[in-house]
Amino acid sequence: PFGRIGCKSKVEIKENESFIMIPERLIINSKNLNFFDEYINKVKEDVPEKDLYLLYLTLYIYLESKNEKSFYKPYLDIIFIKEEIIYNELNSEILEEINDDLIKESIENSLNKIDEIYELIIQCEKFSDLKKEDFIECYYKIKSKKIELGHDLALIPLLDLFYNDIA
Repeated sequence: PFGRIGCKSKVEIKENESFIMIPERLIINSKNLNFFDEYINKVKEDVPEKDLYLLYLTLYIYLESKNEKSFYKPYLDIIFIKEEIIYNELNSEILEEINDDLIKESIENSLNKIDEIYELIIQCEKFSDLKKEDFIECYYKIKSKKIELGHDLALIPLLDLFYNDIA
């Protein structure tokens, strides 16, 4: 009724019963991306620890999105179907319309944090040409699709199709 594409089971799915299995080799897990330390070593200490895994995923997806032969190309094609950079729409005019000071402050803090992380990353040789718009787009896409696996973060192709409106 809402015009969204989704899934519907033809049979009852019982508690603790699987209906889809996603091979581990398809999962992009932050615990496997610590090789980025080599590329960001001169700024890593300045990135808040809680943001590090999200940063690894963001940088990885950015690099993979530029690779036409990426193993993850079918998944990336879905992630990048449309540009939806909230950041571009969050300007001072929009913020002035928000009547809740806590929400406004939270948005401003979030935007400032992303700006700070971006400014750190472009100091690294491998990412010195990274455009702010590209970084922010990847950052928000990853932030909205990430799954927490203990202390790690992961992107799980197929799983996010069940709860994201990307069409």
